[in-house]
Amino acid sequence: WSSAALYTGDVQIWNFESQELVKSLKVCDSPVRAVKFFPSKTWIVTGSDDMHVKIYDYTTSLLIHQFRAHSDYLRW
Repeated sequence: WSSAALYTGDVQIWNFESQELVKSLKVCDSPVRAVKFFPSKTWIVTGSDDMHVKIYDYTTSLLIHQFRAHSDYLRW
């Protein structure tokens, strides 16, 4: 699987081999600049222009925790 951070505020998980969308998750209304997928923990960690780092459980789409991590949008 691979993950994609989108300007629309969405994060997607794709099956790389079959090129099928596995999961789509609305993270915020701002662009998502970074995403890390942790399959062993069922986590998606995101950084976006809403100035937060967020941790989601990708199996339930529930927000586990968020940090106000920046005073401005992320520049990765």
